Amino acid sequence: RRQRTKSGFKTKRKAEEAVRAVLDEVRLGAYIPPSTETVGEYLAGWLERAKPNLRQTSWDGYRKDVTHLTSRLGSVPLQQLKPVQLEACSAELATSGGMRGQGLSAKTIGNTHAVLRYRVAAPAPQGPGRWATRSWIRVAKRRPRALPTER
Repeated sequence: RRQRTKSGFKTKRKAEEAVRAVLDEVRLGAYIPPSTETVGEYLAGWLERAKPNLRQTSWDGYRKDVTHLTSRLGSVPLQQLKPVQLEACSAELATSGGMRGQGLSAKTIGNTHAVLRYRVAAPAPQGPGRWATRSWIRVAKRRPRALPTER
């Protein structure tokens, strides 16, 4: 069993509160040990692990979404991913994310959002991607469906 230490608390009480908070996370199964894994490494690993369970067309779609994300967020450590980075990525995808510098459609941006939400945040609600589920803004909204007309 490997023990972890942390120092720099101003008072003994603050240190004890921090220990209790970590123990509560461990008890709830929400504790994520510190890691230097980047968003790109995590998504590439997930993509390879998911490949045997997906149809080729589904895997190709996920691969494209992961490519959009890793080109912009790939070097960011997963545990340091912040809402402002996700918002900037979303805005960049909407304006110049596609081939030839065109913006991506709302559907494609939604797909990349889903990859982050379900693949990064899903492993642990309090985990490294907890920010991805709360703050990603929608750049483009879908059009409402037309109501059927009466004859």
